[in-house]
Amino acid sequence: MIAASGRLHFARDEPKVRLTMDDMFPSWTARDITRDLLKRFLLPVPEGRQVVKASMCVVGGQGCGKSVFFEWLAGLVRDRYGESRVHIIYTDDIRVAIRMIDDSPVQLLIIDDAMTWASSRQVFKQTDILADYNRSRHVFEGRLRGRPGVILYCWGWQRFGELDPAFRQSDVLVFKSGISEKTERAKIQEFVGPVYMSYLWKIWDRISRGDNAAKNTSVGVIASLPQARGVGIFRSHSPRESSRRW
Repeated sequence: MIAASGRLHFARDEPKVRLTMDDMFPSWTARDITRDLLKRFLLPVPEGRQVVKASMCVVGGQGCGKSVFFEWLAGLVRDRYGESRVHIIYTDDIRVAIRMIDDSPVQLLIIDDAMTWASSRQVFKQTDILADYNRSRHVFEGRLRGRPGVILYCWGWQRFGELDPAFRQSDVLVFKSGISEKTERAKIQEFVGPVYMSYLWKIWDRISRGDNAAKNTSVGVIASLPQARGVGIFRSHSPRESSRRW
């Protein structure tokens, strides 16, 4: 004897569900790496006689907010270490900055328009400048006379490829705007990937349309992490929310 089976349900018996584009393609939220990036730059003052260093590259065209960024960064460094312990140097020549290093335990060297004296077009003519840069930590050690210290380098310029590669070797990078030249565009995308390249272009477009608030948002890179974890949004002012959807 064959028992009666339950009712079979076919697709036509089910209510139709209308999927929206948001259902099929959920909104993407950019990763905010501000805190993690700053941890790699604002190093703690070590113990004993050790001197540690960190380097940041800030790249962006005219009007993208680099000068305001440097002012914000200087204030952040003073807050982090204590104003009386920090010596801030602002110049366009690393050689001048090195000569100005004093015995304060924290040195912030901001080299703005850095390619003026360290252009990638004159690499072979800049061996003396590079030698000065490479020994700058030892100069600082001499000023400290056995005390510990932190030396922070911040390089700012407009077109990524125009700075000598030796100075582009940094712990963290901050891209503040895009660029129309194809070779430069490709170089930036190698660092940030296509998704954050698109995000950077949206920031750039907002700046180009006069949105000054957009200058507080950049695309950051933590060099010691793989691209999947080390690239994200960097905010130079505390936002109302931790991330923003585009």
